[in-house]
Amino acid sequence: MLTGKYVNKYYFKYAAFFIIGLIALLAVNYFQLEIPEICGDIIDGIEKGTLLQNHDLIVDLMVKMGFVAFILFIGRFCWRYFIIGAAERIEADMREEMFSHAEKLSNQYYKEHKTGALLALFTNDLLVVKNMFGFGFIMLVDAVFLGGLSVAKMFAKNWVMTIFALIPMSLIAVSAIFVGRIMEKKFKDRQEAYEKLSDFTQENFSGISVIKAFVKNTVEILHFGRINKENYDKNMNYIRFSMILHVLLGLIIALIMVVLIGGGSYFAIYGFNGNEFSSGDVWEFVLLFNSTIWPFMAISELINLMRL
Repeated sequence: MLTGKYVNKYYFKYAAFFIIGLIALLAVNYFQLEIPEICGDIIDGIEKGTLLQNHDLIVDLMVKMGFVAFILFIGRFCWRYFIIGAAERIEADMREEMFSHAEKLSNQYYKEHKTGALLALFTNDLLVVKNMFGFGFIMLVDAVFLGGLSVAKMFAKNWVMTIFALIPMSLIAVSAIFVGRIMEKKFKDRQEAYEKLSDFTQENFSGISVIKAFVKNTVEILHFGRINKENYDKNMNYIRFSMILHVLLGLIIALIMVVLIGGGSYFAIYGFNGNEFSSGDVWEFVLLFNSTIWPFMAISELINLMRL
């Protein structure tokens, strides 16, 4: 989520969009945590044989699932339309303001500042700002509300398994701070390469008559190829590093899932704190943990966005 004296005015301008989107997002986060409980009841009903013998119970579970699905459908449409829509509108407003300001700048300013750097501000940098208004807002809400509610339900279900699940996930969130520094450096390298490419292209278009007059076509084409290759390498380096992080995160989450299923199976056989811990409880806990994955990832993504 982006804040500051230059951008806070947009929150007031599109306050209705953000409020409606926030309500829809909170509703989605709350009701999607009802799904693990419904699935747990279904599994327990099948295992104990009560589900097949009680048709009213089947209807009741189907109605609950249908209601939750309807709320999720409406809610996700609403928060996408209002929050992402507000971010798109803010980007359009900022782009218009930047262009109007650029028209008022002196020739001396454009002599001192390269055109490529200005183009980068109007493209990549403004895209990051838009993402902070849209996905940054969503990730902050999900990290706080969805993550907190999921962890609370996990503790209520089985605090031992919750601790085993959250320790590695917390380490991932903390390590994101250090990873964010590397991402910031790679993003800056990517931006600088884009600036060079934009600058070189603009200068060639401006001086195309001179290039033709001195027959420098081949030289400039080769030079453009080198700069374009540098831009390609910097972008691929940034994307490659980002993908490696996502793969490693997926591997860690998969290992945690294996531990939880193994621990849940143990408690299903021997019980937990002297109480029954059924197969449905195991499945409900695993689904609740699955709901915490995105909030922890959202914290990492939010830190990375703030560093760009």
